[in-house]
Amino acid sequence: MAINRQHQPANFLVAQKLAGEMRHIPGAVDVHVQQAFDLPTLHMDIDRTRVQSVGLQARDVAQNLLVSLSSSFQTAPAFWLTPRMA
Repeated sequence: MAINRQHQPANFLVAQKLAGEMRHIPGAVDVHVQQAFDLPTLHMDIDRTRVQSVGLQARDVAQNLLVSLSSSFQTAPAFWLTPRMA
């Protein structure tokens, strides 16, 4: 799937503006734009036939790569409510 990066800077500005407005909502904490657009990227082409030949799925490959490159927030997010907000 090709990604159109033409509108990325403008979209990022909109996301930052929304995050700034959301920070003022009572109970909203740690509001930020998760995606960073100025960092290195990794593009992988997965040969699904080859992956299936060893008993895996493309999802397994992607998940293992994601775990290696990400924090637990992306792989297994956990959100906690404060007792006052519950």
